[in-house]
Amino acid sequence: VYGADDPALTVAYAGFVNGESATVLGGTLVLSRAPGENVGNYLITPGGLTSANYNLTFNTGTFNITKAVLTVAATARTKPYGAGDPTLTFTVGGLQFTDTQATVLTGALTRAAGETVAGSPYAITQGNLLPNGNYTIDFTGSTLTISPVPLSITANAETKVYGTADPTFTVTYAGFTNSETSAVLGGTLAFSRAPGENVGSYLITPSGETSGNYTITYSTAN
Repeated sequence: VYGADDPALTVAYAGFVNGESATVLGGTLVLSRAPGENVGNYLITPGGLTSANYNLTFNTGTFNITKAVLTVAATARTKPYGAGDPTLTFTVGGLQFTDTQATVLTGALTRAAGETVAGSPYAITQGNLLPNGNYTIDFTGSTLTISPVPLSITANAETKVYGTADPTFTVTYAGFTNSETSAVLGGTLAFSRAPGENVGSYLITPSGETSGNYTITYSTAN
């Protein structure tokens, strides 16, 4: 396998007579292979043996280097609703020799489409991340989670003259992202105010709107 030490090189003999074996041969068996450590086939060449009784023919063999397994594990990521995606990162195991992530891998991870809190977590997949010719990838995916962001809904202070009808109550929103407005909220905005018609201050309390993408906080006014 790419990156591993060479195994012991061996030969097979054919043609001995009278039960003889390689021990009757002179010289010393020498095996060499063509240089190289990348995935591919390399020639193994035997030589060095001699014999007065046999006409020796040396036949080459093939030394095959196969791909190593590179483990790639996506890192779980989180982002607030409305924010851009963080960089999708991963960890790598199994690099050989002086190989580095930068020299071995090209491309990038990707994630399933979607931008809502309710739709998350979104799967992070291998995308077009590919190794060079010396590796195969054993990929482990992860997820991107979108978290809700704070949204404050604050009642606006109002005034009326004793004896007149209440004015229309309104609120101020703070915290929308990506130019969103209250149109993205569910529910129905409602108000209650403390009872009373004499001169004084009465609490106005908003409520009723909902959202899966925002964590809503209501604030009162008078």
